[in-house]
Amino acid sequence: MYSLDILSAEVHQINNDTLSLILPNKNWNINFVLGEVQKPYSIEAQWKMPTLTDYYRVNLLTGESILLQKPALFQGDLSPSGRYFGFYNPTDQQFYLWDSTFNTSKCITCQAKDVLWQEDVNGQALCPGPISSIEFMKGEDTLVLTSEYDIWEYVISTNTLTCLTDFEGKKNQIEFRIKKWSTDSLYLDWVNNYIQGFDLKTKTSSIHQLFSHDSHRDLKLVYQGSFIVNYCTRSKNRNRIVLKKMTLLDYPELVVLDSSFNKEQTITQTNPQQKDYNWATVSLLKWQSYDGTPLEGLLYKPEDYDPNKKYPLLIYYYELNAATLHNHITPKPSASTINITEYASAGYLVFVPDIRYKLGHPAKSAYNSIMSGTDYLLKNFSIDSTKMGLQGQSWGGYQTAQVITMTNRYAAAMAGAPVGNMFSAYGGIRWGTGINRQFQYESTQSRIGKTIWEAPELYVENSPLFHLPKVKTPLLIMANDSDGSVPWYQGLELYNGMRRLEKPCWMLNYNADDHNLTRLPNKIDLSIRMRQFFDHYLMNQPAPIWMIEGIPAVSKGKVRGY
Repeated sequence: MYSLDILSAEVHQINNDTLSLILPNKNWNINFVLGEVQKPYSIEAQWKMPTLTDYYRVNLLTGESILLQKPALFQGDLSPSGRYFGFYNPTDQQFYLWDSTFNTSKCITCQAKDVLWQEDVNGQALCPGPISSIEFMKGEDTLVLTSEYDIWEYVISTNTLTCLTDFEGKKNQIEFRIKKWSTDSLYLDWVNNYIQGFDLKTKTSSIHQLFSHDSHRDLKLVYQGSFIVNYCTRSKNRNRIVLKKMTLLDYPELVVLDSSFNKEQTITQTNPQQKDYNWATVSLLKWQSYDGTPLEGLLYKPEDYDPNKKYPLLIYYYELNAATLHNHITPKPSASTINITEYASAGYLVFVPDIRYKLGHPAKSAYNSIMSGTDYLLKNFSIDSTKMGLQGQSWGGYQTAQVITMTNRYAAAMAGAPVGNMFSAYGGIRWGTGINRQFQYESTQSRIGKTIWEAPELYVENSPLFHLPKVKTPLLIMANDSDGSVPWYQGLELYNGMRRLEKPCWMLNYNADDHNLTRLPNKIDLSIRMRQFFDHYLMNQPAPIWMIEGIPAVSKGKVRGY
């Protein structure tokens, strides 16, 4: 990229093969942008997360670049004028501000005691990043940032940090986050912004606005209810609000309100046929794992649930899901997981527990969360303990394959795109991106925290393949040969091991399809087979032909065997 001075006809080179520019989403009239250099760290970026980067302030008029951070784990925020650079320091977990006029940096959040500015990484072996970026207000004397719960304002000229939400977030366990009505300015303007709250106790949404009164601002609640707001916008003349809100029972319809969030009118009716079907209800559960960790989870029941009847139970999991309590789930063909509404409508209870992890022991963590949650359910709900199943996809698929090596209490299990052998997976790449897979096991989701050479015993402990002789649970695997995230040979290793050991096992391979299925015929096929599999083991339905006889390769795509 080059810049041309029309008056002098001087041409300046702005970037090069090493220095990349981080440009704003719109063509703003600005002279300075952030530049980044990652090349010195490109090799170790194959296994280190987050990746290291050098950040520069780049003058778009002259091409001059000034080093801001070398190296940095997280991207900072350059003020539109280029004078200030705000950044998060992971060493002390505080925010700092660099002033180009004086070439000095100072901590802007250190004065706030017992406030968390970093995200929850749930047991991953990586450095937690900041919850928010820094937003500058017009004049650049004031900036805004977000902590674990609350929103804060820092005034540069007076070196004062103020909690704009008056600690209501922390007091009431509400996460406050800044939302923009429009993106027509590089500066934050409270007239053009609102605050969305998420109640961690009830998992519901709220909308708030800040109103100025002389030298202070008041936080005012303007909209609230037992639902999730998943879309909100405003008309150009600011006299109408349009939003979508949803619950499990209520499809996210379009709702129109006046500028004060009153005179509410629903203007769409998307799914009127829902009333004709047995739907699902949902409740939020709380219990403790075997090691005393507080856990949350969701229990979905048929709309016509009868406490005097014994129900089969399906357990689905993927990291943390309790926050989705009020999400609407539309019945549709599945890309990889059970459709909760469909299964509840058919007479299943569906349990979705949060999984809290301990570094180095993801398998034990999953076991503790799932098994303790199962114990809680059996004590408090009408469940047939002989008709319980597990289902997970990707990381959840791995956990499914792992848990059935640790217990035989479940009657059936389905693992989509699972890792079966952390040793062989460790040495591969993600086919979709070409990225070395080592980072996942050392730093991120797999949570081993060490290399295979430092702790091979942990890789054995957390690899289902090495524990297959203990398995008694029938297992259905989906592993697709164009999976860009988890190499499909991982599913093959599990399948071949199960067959060698004469364990009940089936594998579905959708040729030329991805990690989560993209083709509708394949989604329909998976939904049918997964339902038949669970109905056989948990609903006493006859096994279909494909489960009894299999489908020869020459008949694939021609014979369904349903």
